[in-house]
Formats: sequence, structure tokens, C-alpha cells
Amino acid sequence: MNPAPPQTKDHNRFTIDLKGIEDQIESIEVTDLRGRQITSLKTVTSNPVIDLLTEPSGIYIVQLKSNFGTYSYKVVKF
Repeated sequence: MNPAPPQTKDHNRFTIDLKGIEDQIESIEVTDLRGRQITSLKTVTSNPVIDLLTEPSGIYIVQLKSNFGTYSYKVVKF
């Protein structure tokens, strides 16, 4: 998994590169540090885009759930 900001000036969105493993990912969930769910994707494509436009600056947790376990990553929105 590779969270990468888009090549634009829009810092409210980021893409997760899942090419080649998208069929192993069951869901993607984004929460804030308090555990409040921001978004949840049940249908996963090879390059899902996460939009944090309406969310304040801060740290967010991206959780990928797969048949092999759950992986968590931090994302910082400035």
C-alpha cells in the first residue's frame, strides 16, 4: 500500500496505490485520532481516492483490512 498525494495543489485528497493486491483488500476505513469514522470503502479499486475536503487539518488513520490482517497507516492533512 502506498498512500500518495495527487500531483495537484489539492491537498485534501490522496490516492492509495493497491495495484496488484486490490482483490485481497476487503475494506478501507479512515478515522480521526478520536476514532470517529471519516469514510469507509467496501468496494476497493486499484487506486481508491480518499477525500478529506470537509475535515480539519490533523492526523488520520487509514486501515486496510485484508485476508491477511489489518494494516494501519497515518496520514497528515495540513
